[in-house]
Order: sequence, then structure tokens, then C-alpha cells
Amino acid sequence: MSLFTHYPWWYLLACPLAGLLYAWLLYVRTADFPLSWKRGLFFLRFLTVTLIFLLVFDPLLHYIKTIQQHPYLVVLSDNSASMVSGADSSQVRQGVIKINNLMGNSLGKDYTVVHWQFDSDASLLKDIDMADFKGTQTAIGDALSKIGQRYLPGELAGVVLISDGINNYGKDPLGVARSFPVPIFTIATGDTSSQLDLALRQIFYNRQTFAGNNFPLEINLKATGASGKKSQIDVLFEDRVVWSQDFTVGNSNQSFTFTPLINAPREGLLKYTIRVKGLPGEINVKNNISNFYVDAQKKPTQILILSEGPHPDVGALRDIFEEGNMFNARWLPIGEWNAATNADIDLVIFCNLPTAKSDIGTLVESFRKQQRPMLFILGSNTDASRFNKLNTGISIKSLTGKASSFYPVFNSGFGLFKINNLFQEKVGILPPLTGPEGVYEAQPGTEVLFYQKISGVETPYPLVAYTRIAGQSQGIICGEGIWWWRNISYKELGTHQEFRELLTSIILYLAGGADKGNFRVRAPQRLKQGEHAYFVAELFNPSYESVNEPDVSLRLTDSRGNEFPFLFSRRETGYGLDAGVLDPGVWKWVASTQYAGRNYSDEGMFVVEENLAEVNNLQADHLLLKSLSDVTGGTMVYLTEIDNLPKLIKQIAPPAVHVTEEESFNSIFDLWPLMLAIFLLAATEWGIRKYNGIL
Repeated sequence: MSLFTHYPWWYLLACPLAGLLYAWLLYVRTADFPLSWKRGLFFLRFLTVTLIFLLVFDPLLHYIKTIQQHPYLVVLSDNSASMVSGADSSQVRQGVIKINNLMGNSLGKDYTVVHWQFDSDASLLKDIDMADFKGTQTAIGDALSKIGQRYLPGELAGVVLISDGINNYGKDPLGVARSFPVPIFTIATGDTSSQLDLALRQIFYNRQTFAGNNFPLEINLKATGASGKKSQIDVLFEDRVVWSQDFTVGNSNQSFTFTPLINAPREGLLKYTIRVKGLPGEINVKNNISNFYVDAQKKPTQILILSEGPHPDVGALRDIFEEGNMFNARWLPIGEWNAATNADIDLVIFCNLPTAKSDIGTLVESFRKQQRPMLFILGSNTDASRFNKLNTGISIKSLTGKASSFYPVFNSGFGLFKINNLFQEKVGILPPLTGPEGVYEAQPGTEVLFYQKISGVETPYPLVAYTRIAGQSQGIICGEGIWWWRNISYKELGTHQEFRELLTSIILYLAGGADKGNFRVRAPQRLKQGEHAYFVAELFNPSYESVNEPDVSLRLTDSRGNEFPFLFSRRETGYGLDAGVLDPGVWKWVASTQYAGRNYSDEGMFVVEENLAEVNNLQADHLLLKSLSDVTGGTMVYLTEIDNLPKLIKQIAPPAVHVTEEESFNSIFDLWPLMLAIFLLAATEWGIRKYNGIL
């Protein structure tokens, strides 16, 4: 401990000088005491005044605390379903518990042993018996990356990874391991041998179609160890076979592709089942059956795209719309607009409008009176002054007349609809959009999907947002270059699916009728198994002002008729609800509330799709586990060899005590013994003077 002050140290010399001066003035000329008493009182007064003056400078007490910490040893257990899908499932369950206990009992004195588990994400394991092996995906690379970021350099001695090596999600484990700071000790489980298996690997289909139409279906099937075997594949609708085909396996490792046309007999969310007839001796039959769901609609959404002339964004939009059956998109130059021939429109998209040549103010006002949803896509040619007059809820100030580039930053608080998790993670790969340079201001209540990042700085300016004018939702994309987003997302992800889902969500919110009525609920349409189901509700008074005083309830019903009640939580505007992770199947929902003497309700349905990643492939990958150990300087053992692991860990990653220093500053006023000393000094002097009658 030491003293620290903001003043020069020579200032502190004033404290004893003040004490000496005060004591001298009080006692030097006092003749009422013997010399010895006078010296004692002089000393008491000197100390008291010196300490009181010291407090005036408010010095700080500087502490340095040395902390010795045993290094961390992380036991990372694979909690995915594939771990217990083989014949040795009981042995694996018991083995995982034994390993976690062994590490704690054998190494707990030399290491701080912490227990983690992972599937698609990693989390601390508070109770070793909590492992349920129900994870629908395995992300070994993501789990290792999270562990590496969680602990400071020097704190972590090693990681004990218990897994079958089957990785089907997230980062490349070997890529993470190459820069991992400590050894990884892998414990291999599962069977690496190739077994007799017929596995449905991939299913491709249009998620939307029209009632009465036939839609194409592509089924990829892999046959392993089944040379010369015969089987049959069926497609069922409502337990009735609507397509079937026999096939014969020609070799021990063969892939098949089937492309039937399937009919959608009626409107609604239709469930289909693909079923492969199992073979004698086939152990894993979970991957012989898969369900998929098609949304059959009555008619496509009619979209009109208006611009001054041809534009790359117009082409990208039309390409995306034409890839599915949900939308019927037409493009017109703004000069050819005719109200009589364009009456049946569900959504109008203005691309790079208004401009200096084309003022769309009158047209926008007429659409607004017709309650027709609109989406504005700004660009480098947009006349920002004219755009500000459209009353869209977003205005651009401090105009320079120049164009600027805006990178997207995802708003994690956005709640109008769910964005694909993979697309959220990959937003950083997208190139910038280009729009008018200026300060973008949004009216209160604006829901922002993406913010602008300009010159590497994240701003509060909206890039993609929704506003509400007179009770009607409008979308604004504050820059052009969507075609570039489409191309880059395909280059990075290998598919247009994620971009198509983003654009479809943006369009459906505006064109799907979600902005009609005083009570509106945004619900998921399609979830993957393991994803959370989020709901957003809005309630408006007759003036279309948002209110959230009354409670809003939600009732979910699964495909078996089981009901689950929920209550929405209030947000700053509106309501929100996380219904958690739901079982695969079709779910129906009904939301209801009461306000101003009236009952309001909304209802719908959505589907939770099965995730078959954990049952498609049960062949353990011990080569991956060995590579993870080799590249980090660890070692791999099998379940039967785990008793030797504590000794190996101590040899390869010896427990070195991690020493850190913790520095702190406290005010001298917090030092109670000093305060007590000043009080006792003053009280003692006062008592002596009182006793001698010289106060």
C-alpha cells in the first residue's frame, strides 16, 4: 500500500508545518502545565492538526494485490443427437459423465476445471447430468472459437473435447485449431465403420406454389453398403402415396436423384412426406423419412416496379421474383404509368425515384389514398429535396448534392420479422449501397432493419427501414446496389436462397396485409428446428397511435392439438414474445386482446421444419479429432483409454500458476482506523485539558 495524490509531494510538507505552528501558538506560552504535560499535549495537537490537514489534499491509497490462479482446463462435451444415435449410445452417455467427473477429481487440485457443452452453440454446463444429447447441429469450430475468446491469454491450459467428430455447422474446426492457443485433447466416440444405409441427403422444392398447380421436387438419396439391394421411394400427402418409384443400388457407394412433379391440391400449408423403404440390417432408419411443407396460395402477389429507365436493381428484383411462384412482377418506365391498366397491384416499388426530371409526389399521394403499400429504393440519381416532400417518415438533411456509400449493419433489436441467422452473420460480406449524401433522420416509431456504416463508422442513420404514415406501412431502402448484394451473397454462400428469403420478407411485410387493422401480429412463417419462435404485436387506437396498455395473449396449438398459452411482454412501442424452441410440425396461433370495450384478435399458422443433419450421417470422423489434437500439440484417446488422460494432460500442459496483479485506489476517507485515530487524539487532548480546567 502507498499514498497517491494529484498535488505535488512538496505540498504535503504544509501538513506537519501547520501542525507545528498550531501547537506552538497554543502551548509554547502556556504556563499552567508542567513541562512534561505540555510536551505531551503539544505532540497530541501536532498529530491531530497534521492529519486533518492531510485530509484536505484527499490523497488516495494505492493497493496492489497479487492473485495466484490455477490455469483453466475446459472439458467440452458434444451434446448433439449423433452422439447417442449409434449402437454404443449407453456407453457414450455413461462415458461423458465419467470423463467430466474424472477431470474434476484427478486434476481439480492443479487446474480450475470448467465444464462446457455444445451443439450449434456452446454454453457452460452447470450440472454434468444435464446433457440430453438433443442438439440438432454440431458446430465444433464455433465451440472452440468461443472457448478461445472466453479466456484471457495465459489463463487456459488446455481443452478436453469429447465428440464423435461429426461436424455439420459453422466454422471449419481445423481452421480454428490452427490458431488455437493451447493443446486440444480429444476423446473419440462413435463408430467410424461404413454401415448399410439409405439416407435422404437433400430435398429441393419451391416453398410457395399455387393451389392446383404441379411443383417440381428434387430428392437426393445416398446408398452406402447396399450394392445389389432393391428398395422403393414414396412421396405421401395426407398419408396417401402420390408418387412412387422402385430403384436398385448398383454399387456400395451410390447417389440417386429423383425429380418428380407433385400436385398441390388445395390452398394452405400442405405437408408432404418422403419415405424410403428400409433394408434388412439397416441400423439408422431415421434418415429414411423426411417431411417438407409447401405454402399453396390462391394467387401471386402483384408487384409493379417503376423507374425512369432500365436499372440493375430492377433486373435483380425481377430475377428473384421470377425464381419462385409467389410474385408476379412487372416493370414500367415512370412515364408510361397508367392508372387504368395497373389497378390490380399489391405493392409499388419506386426505384431511384424521384429525380430532377420525374416528380412522383402526386402519384405517391394517390397510392396513399388507395392504401396501396409502397417501397422506395433511393439511389445516386434520387432528388433528395423532392423525396423529403413525399412524407415517408425519413428525411435527408444537410444535403451536399453528392452520393455516398453505406455498408449495412444489422439491427439486433429489429422485430417486425425474422432474418435468416446465416444472413445475419454474413451481413459483413455485403458491399455498400449508394444513395444521397446527408444526415438521415427517421420519425419516432421507425423500425430499422439495417443501419448505415460510413467510412468504417457505424451510424444511427437508417439504411433499410419501415415507417408508418396514416396507419399504412412503407419501406425505404436508402441506396441502390441490391443487384450487387445478390451477386456477392451467391458468391459467398453458393446460393440465392438467403438473399431471396431476405427480399421476400421485406416484400411480404408490405404486401401481405400485415399493416391493416388496429391489431396486428407478426409471426414466423417457417422456422428450422432449434430456432426460437418470435412474435411481435401492435395495437393502435382509432387515431392510429400506438398503445400497449392492455395485455395481449397468445395461444399456440401443435399438430397433435396440444395448446400452449403465452402472454406478450410490453416494449417501448408494441409488444414482443419469445415462445422458445418448438417441436417440428405445423403450429397454429391465435392472439387476442381487449381495448376500449372492443375485442381484437389475429390468427395464422407456421411450420417448424425438421433438421436431419444429425441423423443423415452417423459415421464418426476420428481423423478430424486426431488432426485437431495434432495441430495444437495435444493427443487423442478413445473412451477405453480415458484413465490415462490426466497423466497425459499434466505432461503436455503442465499446470503453471497464473499470477496477476490487481491495482486499486481508495480514498483515504475510507481508511476508518485513521478516522478513529484522529478522533482519539482530539478526545484525549480534550479530556486532559478538561481535567485540568483550562478549556
